[in-house]
Amino acid sequence: MKRNQDWDSMKHTAFSYSFTPKEFYFFLFKKPKCPDCGEKMLRQKEYFSTRGAIPGTFTQEMASVNTKKVKYYYYTYTCPKCGKKYTLSELAK
Repeated sequence: MKRNQDWDSMKHTAFSYSFTPKEFYFFLFKKPKCPDCGEKMLRQKEYFSTRGAIPGTFTQEMASVNTKKVKYYYYTYTCPKCGKKYTLSELAK
């Protein structure tokens, strides 16, 4: 698939974070430990971009938000000892 350089160089017009209540609690209050080896895990903020909003992410009150290029943030956790990588939702379960 051919990439559009104009879109790649365009600045993001909106951003979004999405947490379930369990994920939000884990993010704020828990100290993440690797499920396999028990080592303290390192948090990393990552993102992906979309053309337009993913359905259900912007409510009616936010209808005036420009969703031409949206940056969606999510968090991953990596164990420095065993190298395994987990998402926030996997650890919050």
